[in-house]
Amino acid sequence: NVMTPVKDAELAGVRYRDDMGGLEQTYSTGNALPLNKIVVLVDGGTASAAELLAGSLQDTGSATLIGSKTYGKGQGQFHIDLVNGDKLVITTLELELPKQGCWEGVGLTPDIQLENRKVTVNTKNLKPLDTSTTLRFGDSSDAVYAMTERLSLLGLLTEATGRYDGDVADAVASFRAAYDLPAALYASPEMLSALDEAVTALNGQTYLVDDQLQSALEMCRLAAAKPQQYTVKSDGSWTKK
Repeated sequence: NVMTPVKDAELAGVRYRDDMGGLEQTYSTGNALPLNKIVVLVDGGTASAAELLAGSLQDTGSATLIGSKTYGKGQGQFHIDLVNGDKLVITTLELELPKQGCWEGVGLTPDIQLENRKVTVNTKNLKPLDTSTTLRFGDSSDAVYAMTERLSLLGLLTEATGRYDGDVADAVASFRAAYDLPAALYASPEMLSALDEAVTALNGQTYLVDDQLQSALEMCRLAAAKPQQYTVKSDGSWTKK
């Protein structure tokens, strides 16, 4: 119950039958770290307790949910083993969120709805890549476009572009890190050759591009660039700035 720095905020509730206690609610202590941003990834596989946590963070304004609608399991059951080997499953409680209530059969809708992409690599449709040149920040050319086509296929960019801007520099740096190349923001002949080989090896294959994760990471990077809202003491405790 320390998910939000707001004290006494309703986090969630468990509703039993009236003769079993009715609604039991949980409230925050207000002792959470004042973080710049919390981002939670959700999809159709997010269910039950995972939905409870994500939904509570969403309803209290403590986090941004990114992805697709969740599964929709907001009820709890007891499982009873019978003497003949069968099992009896009895629904005994409902989970409730402070604003959305019980999400059973409905699911949670993320703040930012985004589906991951399936990409099939077809190198025949790509512009030829000159692997003998060096591309740098600020360049605008067909060579930059050819490079970014390949970076996009690897999920490092959302789309190809002919201008070597900050997003392209980040994608180049990510590719270098993933393929154990020396860190740099420019595209050397060595890096371009490795990129061309990587995409050629994927020709004809279909794979999933995790746009949800990339969007979440970008939001976190922007939040991390802002001033920290707390100070850590030498004993491990902290104080709010």
